Amino acid sequence: MTLIYNRLIAAFLMVVVLIPVMSFGQEKSAEAEDSDQTETFMASLAPTPIFVSGSSNITCSQLRDMNVPGLGHMLDAWEFKIDSPPFGVNTYSLDGSGGGTVQNGPPNANMSVTYNRISNTTISSWQIDASPVLALDRKVSAVIVKGGSAGKNIYPYNPIATFDVGPFTTPNATQAISHISFCFERTLAPSAATVSVMGRVIANGQSVPRARVNIVDENGQTRSVVTNSFGYYRFDEVEVGQTYIISVFSKGYQFTSRLISINDELTDLDFTADE
Repeated sequence: MTLIYNRLIAAFLMVVVLIPVMSFGQEKSAEAEDSDQTETFMASLAPTPIFVSGSSNITCSQLRDMNVPGLGHMLDAWEFKIDSPPFGVNTYSLDGSGGGTVQNGPPNANMSVTYNRISNTTISSWQIDASPVLALDRKVSAVIVKGGSAGKNIYPYNPIATFDVGPFTTPNATQAISHISFCFERTLAPSAATVSVMGRVIANGQSVPRARVNIVDENGQTRSVVTNSFGYYRFDEVEVGQTYIISVFSKGYQFTSRLISINDELTDLDFTADE
């Protein structure tokens, strides 16, 4: 009896020793994965602006023809311009029917651009949307923020993008925004089989950076990303017509997982920590 008891104790101690070692290895692996994901995600946030002096306006096609370093990816240089952009969150159809003008390239009534102007000199974010998703025939290659005689800040996107969080300011944030222009490159319509899913993670009214967001498909395949410093996450090439479980994990908070059937692009799938 004593021998059996001693063997049980030894086995228990072995398990106690091994579990922390195994867990530590898993955590380190997860941290390494998180680091890679974060660098990939955050690389596109608020790119370093290219300053162009002068009070005169400059178009996307003129930028293309100037051969400015960092703008060599601009080929089509389609443009949508918004003069004296109003404060707050505003959405404009890319056919110009609700304000703004199509400077170059074909209009697209199925697409819109949304921005948030938070001060005289600053825009905090922008995003383009298409409904249906297959109407997405262009993406942003650059954003022009003009500040009167202070000149222009050009924010380049290579690869071309559909959203970003800033800040985006006039040069040195010295003069009010006189206009903003979105430069576009044509793109093939996305596959009918895949879309993007994005949103924000929030706790106590504040964004939660470096939260892990998992999406699990019907076959049990899991993908993970990490929220950026503003709490945003994004999954691309999510297959439509499937049901997914999306979960959020962050130390000190609990989030309710969601069961979502995805048939179209989701841009505001936000998660708020449980009370």
